[in-house]
Amino acid sequence: AMKRLVEKYELCGVTIRCFDLLDTIKTTGCIALAILNAEGIYGGCEGDVPALLSMAVLGAVTGKPMFLCNPNRFDTVAGTGLFAHCTIPTTMLQDFCLNTHFESGIGVAVQGTFAEGDCTIFKCEGDLSRFHAQEGRIVPTEFSDMLCRTQVKVKLDDFSYFLTRPINNHHILCLGRHAADVEAFFRLL
Repeated sequence: AMKRLVEKYELCGVTIRCFDLLDTIKTTGCIALAILNAEGIYGGCEGDVPALLSMAVLGAVTGKPMFLCNPNRFDTVAGTGLFAHCTIPTTMLQDFCLNTHFESGIGVAVQGTFAEGDCTIFKCEGDLSRFHAQEGRIVPTEFSDMLCRTQVKVKLDDFSYFLTRPINNHHILCLGRHAADVEAFFRLL
């Protein structure tokens, strides 16, 4: 159904108020968004328009698929941050299986693991007045039943942004080092 809407309206991105689907059609949009994102259509969760805009910006800059995720846990001693969500393009993953949506226990969500490597975490304000682009390194993590299904641990040099003034909750992660490219893009505005 999502793909038909994308084709009908010639969309390059969509965001769904996912939790509204739980009561109306008794499922989630996790797998639909994962498929769209894998096909290059930006698919955002929870009706988050600024996150969708962030996906479009990062996608235009990098040409890579993206993981819309929630920052969950920061270990400033180990220097790691844990990010998680229930939908991701499977093209970003080392391996994956299907599970249920974390919060509701229904629907189909992607539970995946990442290969170790460099990544960039990004978010911009809806009016593009402020942005955050930070590079990190994906490191091994153990799966937790107490978080959204795809979880990634990232080694970070600095946590001050996340602990003081983050731009809302959802952030966008892509593979590779792209902070300089993002900064160059914002210098053009």
